[in-house]
Amino acid sequence: MIEKKTVAIIVFFIMLVLYCGCIEDKDGVDSTPKTVNMTAQELSNDVSFSTAMSGGVLKWTTGYKSLNEGDTLIITDKISNISYTNFLYNATTVIFNVENHTIMGTNTSTVGFLFEGDITDDYHIGDDVKITLTVKHFVYTNETTKMSLDMEVFEEGWDQEYFITHFFAQIIPDTCITKV
Repeated sequence: MIEKKTVAIIVFFIMLVLYCGCIEDKDGVDSTPKTVNMTAQELSNDVSFSTAMSGGVLKWTTGYKSLNEGDTLIITDKISNISYTNFLYNATTVIFNVENHTIMGTNTSTVGFLFEGDITDDYHIGDDVKITLTVKHFVYTNETTKMSLDMEVFEEGWDQEYFITHFFAQIIPDTCITKV
């Protein structure tokens, strides 16, 4: 006859196995938010972009290979160009040089971020800066065309309507950038 202790141990291990199976992410990916440090080049290398057509409906998917919703992204790099415009955006564009960056099918040698207002008195070409952002997952389907967007964007300054009507422009609060 099996002792009560042995039965209790067996039941404990069965429950442990079942519990561990229940808390595992369905995709096998750890969903605990993490902090990731990157340069602009590393961020450029981490971008994933694809398009698919099904039944005449276009789907754009863009995100990051190593980042998930809720992750904190810290980009540290040297400003290669900076400019302010109050036309359309009222924002400062901060540019970083990279090697052959491709986004949405376009090749470029820069990665840029838009920041609220004019910060050109505070930041200059050659400044080492740190940009701290939180990854947000965003899904949008156009009611008329049924085209869908499945994207990772940044939580800071997020405005879905502005993002759609200004061709995927996201203006980030100037509090997200600091000098190193």
